[in-house]
Amino acid sequence: MDLKVTIFHSLNGLFPKKKLDCRRSERDYSIWEYTSGPDNYGIYRDYITLENNIVLDLGCGLGGKTVYYAQQGVDFIVGLDIDELHIKAARQLSLEKNAQNISLVIGDAQHLPFKGDVFNIVLMNNVFEHITNPKSKKALNEVKTILKERGRACIDFSPWSAKRAAHTAEYFRIPWCHLLFSDRTLLKALGEMNPKARFGKLSYEEHFRELNKMAIDDFREMIEELNLRVIHFAVKSVEKKDFLIKLPFVGKYFVDIIVCVLEK
Repeated sequence: MDLKVTIFHSLNGLFPKKKLDCRRSERDYSIWEYTSGPDNYGIYRDYITLENNIVLDLGCGLGGKTVYYAQQGVDFIVGLDIDELHIKAARQLSLEKNAQNISLVIGDAQHLPFKGDVFNIVLMNNVFEHITNPKSKKALNEVKTILKERGRACIDFSPWSAKRAAHTAEYFRIPWCHLLFSDRTLLKALGEMNPKARFGKLSYEEHFRELNKMAIDDFREMIEELNLRVIHFAVKSVEKKDFLIKLPFVGKYFVDIIVCVLEK
């Protein structure tokens, strides 16, 4: 028996299980994404408007947010995801909601299937951390290429120092477990919990492995190299405890999300 895995299971059992109704089924998750659309858009309302613009929702998942964005008066929106099962679900929701001016396509963020500067806005909601290094840098350069002049890229994600950056909250209940235990220990423990199938192609183990472990300072450095104008950069606490972020040495561990707006 692996002692570190045993310790993980013992500590994990001390924390309450999270009831995530949105993960009961693929449809529940799509609807959760759709109902989260106003909050996701709200993060950026001071910096962009979707109305009358051509928009890319990069890493659109099961399409709920994309469908919501399509209903906000866009000229046209493309939802792109690398997982064909996600796109299948997104197309189903689009039909159900009678979304207009929308296209949902399979594609890779580091090889975008567009020629030239075609988008006014690129949205990356909770996707950047899932683009494995060094592909994440290539993806940002692709975004720069397909933005129109004065077009804006909106990026939000959890840095690796965040409390729940390991994702998989149904199984990893220990805060900051990804900093306390090795990947090997976490993956072995996860396997022993016999996780159910996820929506899409990736298993929970694969979902964890793809995380790029992006630190706040590393992301700052990466966007500086893009030579795009930084319109907005903020670190936030979802639990409204922003005073903790300002603590010396440990503040980064209370950052739940990075929010960034870049302009070409």
